[in-house]
Amino acid sequence: MEPDGTITAVNAAFVQLTAYPPAEAVGHRYDELLFGPSTDAGAMRDYRRAREQGRELTQDLLLYRKDGATFWIESDLIPVQNAAGQLTRWISIGNDITKRRQTEDALRAAKETAETNSRLKSEFLANLSHEIRTPMNAVIGMTELALATQLSDEQREYLQTVRSSSALLLGLLNDILDLSKIEAGRLEVSA
Repeated sequence: MEPDGTITAVNAAFVQLTAYPPAEAVGHRYDELLFGPSTDAGAMRDYRRAREQGRELTQDLLLYRKDGATFWIESDLIPVQNAAGQLTRWISIGNDITKRRQTEDALRAAKETAETNSRLKSEFLANLSHEIRTPMNAVIGMTELALATQLSDEQREYLQTVRSSSALLLGLLNDILDLSKIEAGRLEVSA
């Protein structure tokens, strides 16, 4: 490219990747030909700043093919200077990283989905255990009140079984609530 970014020559890999034949690429500025609406504004700014300052730049860029399809490249913009240190041209080397970026995006989306699902599960367990604990406490309380009255031995045995089973169930619910709090990062530890 010329110092202003005008393309002077392209190779076969450029043609294959961009679908621009040499006759349609030469004479156009690289950024005007390949940048588009989804190209990151910061990346475009960095590219133009590096070109204006005559400094080397390596960055990932989302570019546009001739047909409007997008692709990702890892771009190396390399300044070429004459013996006097003046910028005479640029060499741009791009490696197609579209598949890598698609994989990274898919992994990022899967991670976000998993985190959201985990949070929703924890919230559900916390709500469920809270909603069950309230009536369970009523069952335990009413059982205690009933045990304090005149009962036959058989009735007392039944109510003691209810009290014991209710206490075990309440302990299980508390464990579920603690687990959901741990997963949600809201468990408070007391000494």
